[in-house]
Amino acid sequence: RSINTAVLKLLDRSGSMSHDELELAKHATLAIDLALENLRHVTSGSAAFPGYQQEVDILSPMGERAIAYANRFAGLRSSGGTPLLPALLWAVDELVQRNERRKMLFVITDGSPHLLDKCQETIERCWAGNIEVYGIIIGENNKAMGEKLFPVSCCVNDINGLAGALFNMLQTQLL
Repeated sequence: RSINTAVLKLLDRSGSMSHDELELAKHATLAIDLALENLRHVTSGSAAFPGYQQEVDILSPMGERAIAYANRFAGLRSSGGTPLLPALLWAVDELVQRNERRKMLFVITDGSPHLLDKCQETIERCWAGNIEVYGIIIGENNKAMGEKLFPVSCCVNDINGLAGALFNMLQTQLL
């Protein structure tokens, strides 16, 4: 049977992300893409926030293969605050335009966004409107905030735990 799913990833590159955390977040984003790339009827894309000159910077348009864009992650540096709300609104707009029946949004972040209450409200509305929003929280210290913000999340502390955490959550949610 067809999965028929659109998956969008939002990568937090805010100033609160240490070099190691940002590297882990980049790996997590690419790992999701690689895991989904060969699944039939699953289309995936990625963006980073805050963008350098706009709300988000598109790292990979929907449907582009990982080999074509993996090098775009190399130049990402931490900068700015954590404007999750505009990034969420951008992602929702992108996903509602998709024809796939199932829509999933993964936010790879280290913690507290600006306008926390508005972000929570937007995520709740997404779920009510059939856009599933998942958190991939970078760093154990940020786990409580992630659990507060996202109905479904996992915490990744280091590269060794990345595969297990991501694939457990992906397997559970996709199947």
